[in-house]
Amino acid sequence: MAVTEVARKHGISAATFYQWRSKYGGMSVSDMQRLRELEQENAPLKRMYADLSLDRSVLKNYSQKNSDAHAAPRSGGMGNEKSATQSTPRVSAAGAASWHPAAGTERSTRGRRRGSALG
Repeated sequence: MAVTEVARKHGISAATFYQWRSKYGGMSVSDMQRLRELEQENAPLKRMYADLSLDRSVLKNYSQKNSDAHAAPRSGGMGNEKSATQSTPRVSAAGAASWHPAAGTERSTRGRRRGSALG
């Protein structure tokens, strides 16, 4: 039987057959079993590495964007204006408690309907 007939019978191309033959041709059955075990062992490690590298790149992009936002001038002027910290209004603790639901003694109504018995 010719290679093309065998390849067609199994649904692969002749080129694939020759690639597999060059890769696995000299291996014994025990070598093939060991290779399969190692590939199965490495698969979760590859996924873990991919996840960690993705996490790292996301954190790196976030930190770059975050540092770029802090480094950029807020007013967009020529540089002779006050800095953002100089022009920021000061708020006392009592003033903060009046507008921040967790800072003061006032109960937050966020997420509740007006007129409900709980709010």
